[in-house]
Amino acid sequence: MSGASLLLLLLACKPPVEDTAVEVEPVCGSSTDLLDAPVPIGSDIGQLAPLDLLDVATTATVQPDGTVTFETRAEFGVGELDGWPTFDFAPRADRVSIDGQDIDSGLLTRVGVRDPVRTVTAIDVELERCSTHVLEASYTVDKDWFRTGDQPRIEPRDDGIFWSGGLSDGEPDHYVSMWMPGNLLFDRFPIELTVTLVGEDRPHRLDANAPVTELGDHSWSVAYPATNQAHSPFWALFPESMPHHSATAQLAAGPITVDVYKRPEDPVDMEAVGQRAVLALEEYDTTMGAYAHGDRYIVWLWHEDNASMEYGGATITRESALEHEILHSWWARGVTPMADHHGWFDEAITQWGTGPSPFYASQVIPVDNITMVIGEDEWAAAALNPLHYALGASVFAGIADRHGVDAELVALAAMYDDRAIGPARTQDVERHLYCWFDGDEYVRNIFHAQVYGGEGIPPAVDPRWCD
Repeated sequence: MSGASLLLLLLACKPPVEDTAVEVEPVCGSSTDLLDAPVPIGSDIGQLAPLDLLDVATTATVQPDGTVTFETRAEFGVGELDGWPTFDFAPRADRVSIDGQDIDSGLLTRVGVRDPVRTVTAIDVELERCSTHVLEASYTVDKDWFRTGDQPRIEPRDDGIFWSGGLSDGEPDHYVSMWMPGNLLFDRFPIELTVTLVGEDRPHRLDANAPVTELGDHSWSVAYPATNQAHSPFWALFPESMPHHSATAQLAAGPITVDVYKRPEDPVDMEAVGQRAVLALEEYDTTMGAYAHGDRYIVWLWHEDNASMEYGGATITRESALEHEILHSWWARGVTPMADHHGWFDEAITQWGTGPSPFYASQVIPVDNITMVIGEDEWAAAALNPLHYALGASVFAGIADRHGVDAELVALAAMYDDRAIGPARTQDVERHLYCWFDGDEYVRNIFHAQVYGGEGIPPAVDPRWCD
């Protein structure tokens, strides 16, 4: 499944705090993610400008009752544009410093912007343009932190403790910034997460969709690469006694391990689920392109009332959504939306690819059948709804009816292969399909009318659009 939302802020322009800015190369120019950032916007406290997270290191100490204490360090860069530097950070910090100098935690100001509303964090400190800084914070959350939403997060149990990031791209404020500094989807940054479980003698494990190092004494570290986005990291801390099943998928590049987990109380046929996962991975590796998430896929099964969620090479899911979540490792966590409102295309393609029989739907769709109107505001939080799934899928079903299912699969696989793990906007998908099918105006018409909500014929494109 999918969803969306979260943010952060900071100021850009004026002298640095004292003379303690971290000495690294300036953050302005073509080397930064800020080239893909949305332009500054106004708010109740003034103009907000995106910052560039460069590196995040967070330590989490977990208690058996579900209390988690954090120490986090985030290196960030301020850009060239005026505005309070903005990023996303939901916890209320007990202690905050910038460049080694303590500041009042109230200077991290939570601000609501746009509709659907997104809450971002502004740093109310004057910082020089094109400068780099370090933010450090200490804070504690309990087991009821971010209790809203259907993703499993912190669950004290009779057999130990379960803690997952529980990120969701379908709910505002449910990205990585639930736990540590994060950002809008344009930003990509490495995360080092260190987890220590205290007060618990029974064996536990930490699993993640990134390399995990056992540090001993109920302590682990996870190194997420810089390709990671604000809703990509997956981790789960759980009792070693949790049921586990392993299977092997034979992909074009070689075998990968499929690890399936569940809670003891949930009646699930893990072997059958593992086989379904193997078949799905092998199918998508053939039709959509080479699997890009290493040599494993992780499946955490939860009850049917759970809102399923995809990660790169992992999912927490109900059984019925398994294939849908696995395909998201190609579209959503392979080709990733550049901003929340672009998330419609990964849901649409994934629903098209895993919908009712036949396996890939193809049908004629009248141009006036639906209008999704995705908008153009890259600050806005995601507002996923059934249009993105069922009716969004009809956009791709209509193209399949015109050109054939196999031809469309080849076209989508070519876009995936070109970007592997990389960002895209709706216009990139439209342009690729239009050009791939030799300037087919049907593609432009269906995007113009059904996706953007335009009237009449679409405006002419630059003749060099497909060069």
